[in-house]
Amino acid sequence: MRSDDKSLFKNWLKNNGLDIIVGSTIGILATTWVILTANDIGVGYDEPIYAGYALKYLGWFHYLWQSWSSGDFFSPFRFDIIERYWSARDMHPPFPKVLSAFGYAVSRHFFGEVLASMRIGTAILFGFLVFCGYWFGRSAMDRPTGLFVALALASTPRLVGDAHFLTMDLPVAATTFMATFMLPNALFSASKSSLAVASLFVGLAFSSKANGFLILPSVLIFLITEWFLNRSSIEKTVVIKQISKVFLIGTFALLFLLVTWLWLWPDPFRRFFQYFLFHFKHFGVHTFYFGRLWDFAPWHYPIVMTIVTTPIVIALMAMVGFIFVIGKWSATPVLVRLSLISFCIHIAPFLLPTTPKYNGVRLFEPAIPFFVFLSGYGFYQILQLIQMIFIRLQDVAVSTKRMFVYLLAILFVGPGLRDTIESHPFELSYYSSLIGGIKGAVNRWGFEATYWGINLINAVPFLNQQRDEKGLFLLPHSLCAYMEFYQNGGYLGKHIRIMGDPRDIPEADFLLIQASQTEWELLPNYLRRLAWTLWKEEKPVFAATYEGVVVVGIYDRETVLRVLKKTGYPYWDTGGG
Repeated sequence: MRSDDKSLFKNWLKNNGLDIIVGSTIGILATTWVILTANDIGVGYDEPIYAGYALKYLGWFHYLWQSWSSGDFFSPFRFDIIERYWSARDMHPPFPKVLSAFGYAVSRHFFGEVLASMRIGTAILFGFLVFCGYWFGRSAMDRPTGLFVALALASTPRLVGDAHFLTMDLPVAATTFMATFMLPNALFSASKSSLAVASLFVGLAFSSKANGFLILPSVLIFLITEWFLNRSSIEKTVVIKQISKVFLIGTFALLFLLVTWLWLWPDPFRRFFQYFLFHFKHFGVHTFYFGRLWDFAPWHYPIVMTIVTTPIVIALMAMVGFIFVIGKWSATPVLVRLSLISFCIHIAPFLLPTTPKYNGVRLFEPAIPFFVFLSGYGFYQILQLIQMIFIRLQDVAVSTKRMFVYLLAILFVGPGLRDTIESHPFELSYYSSLIGGIKGAVNRWGFEATYWGINLINAVPFLNQQRDEKGLFLLPHSLCAYMEFYQNGGYLGKHIRIMGDPRDIPEADFLLIQASQTEWELLPNYLRRLAWTLWKEEKPVFAATYEGVVVVGIYDRETVLRVLKKTGYPYWDTGGG
């Protein structure tokens, strides 16, 4: 390890007050944007499940307060009480849901019983992620690069989109990024406080989602790589000591998970094994990719999806960063080297042929912040070239040069920031201009337009405007659960009659489709033809569009009947029409 790396980690927490102000400001703005726009995006597939658990956790904390207030310190930890409040059928650790529970308890007094109240915990974590992007970029490279990394994280639409949901994906991405970059300070110094802080953050990552456990192999491979490339100057005993610290931190992090996930308490070994077995044997999920349906998407899916869903300038800078890290490994800052290895390790399991790969980038989202950090290093290398030019321009004031590099950072992330703002509320449908945006992605390349049912909420105002009772059929009909959720929550009027039996299609006043090609391809032939024909050839009476592509469309009965007669419908004798 180089001496400059040591000094970096000795002093990385000593960035001055200006850095705290800049990083905090960008992080707070990112959180504020997500909170203010949280109600614009509909409920995600698993959100009602996670929200239910969050409310149960909140009930347990209320029970804990009441018990301790009355002098009963043991009842909250009885196994029957734990089973009542901490059951884990979703097989995900508690941290994001606990954070959501406390966020909801506070924010509902300001926002009311709306989606934003349940999502505020994820929004806060996103702000911390953006802040850490600035802080670590500033520490490893310089202030303009820190600014670039923070703004790039806040300008990656898919990442910003996932920050709007009560799910595990953004939380594990944020905690993994923070924990990974906390580790070198603990490993390369004798500080016990650094060891404790690193253990806490790794514990939070473990307590967010199973991906967090990839932190340890990432750091171990990093240490072994460092030793192998510098074995003439690094003693084995030093590496062994560092590896021992990794295992010690991992042990403390596991203890943190055990203490904070009360579901494990009644039978810790069996339930912990059950938790990992669930993820290792996760059921297959189909994916529409490159114009066809896959049982398991091919190995290149995570690499391709990472590139095509990242704004083009940020992706290009990441490629530059990759090249410079590989070409000048020993001259690269330690956090950048660690970032490259972490990106590869977090992507690696999803390159395997039988690993489920679906729903865009969310399953390997912990890799995305490292990809963005590498783009920061690519930007840093551009700045080094500019500095060489500045040396020759002695007539230009230093303040002008400094202003130029900051403006350059903003200019480089400008297109991504514009894409992020313009993509709302369709962030999860975003594709970069590299493949022609969403229009090129779905029409030319055969990528999936959307997933979950998050944009159905855009159709609610149109449906509520209907004066009389209307029958509504949905394709795919799994979307009925979303509409029933909106009806039960008071978003959608009761005069909309949700229909789920395909025999009733001719009797429906409206047919709603969401452009989720994966689910269309799994439908019976006549329904698949109906969905594709409506989407490709017919004009809806209402459409939620993104860059000219219909993401959610509603078609009237006349149009649907005409298409059914053309594409074939097996129930004319039993249905209407």
